[in-house]
Amino acid sequence: MLGILDFFFGKKTTIKVPEIGTFTARIKRNTQKEIVWSCYEYSSNINKEITFLLLGNAKGPYQRQIEETKSILKNKEEIKEQIADLLSEIPSNMKKIQHLNLADFRLKYIDFSQNEGIIHELSYESEDGGYFGAVFKDQVIKDILI
Repeated sequence: MLGILDFFFGKKTTIKVPEIGTFTARIKRNTQKEIVWSCYEYSSNINKEITFLLLGNAKGPYQRQIEETKSILKNKEEIKEQIADLLSEIPSNMKKIQHLNLADFRLKYIDFSQNEGIIHELSYESEDGGYFGAVFKDQVIKDILI
């Protein structure tokens, strides 16, 4: 028997993606629409959960987004260095941003957009509730979002 959530939102489906985690989505029968796949994976090296949102179809997240996510995870420290370089170029009148201590922040969330190519929004947060975002495109940090 079809449950009420399955009827309205589709059947819950899970897919294990090596090196990232288990993605879930609700999929209606015979859908041709893009689907948002989510993964809430515990990272032992930071003792926290990272959230991933990837676009895909009924078969799973798009392969290019999976590969880009793996690359981001593999190159977290290099990405933080790019963020530090960008922060050093911020004008002195934006001191709140300029004095972020990146060592206090950890990657919390990766979201993808396909507007104008694949763009990744990386969200960072600290234990004291601080947060910022970074726009990552073509393997380069393009902007800091506060």
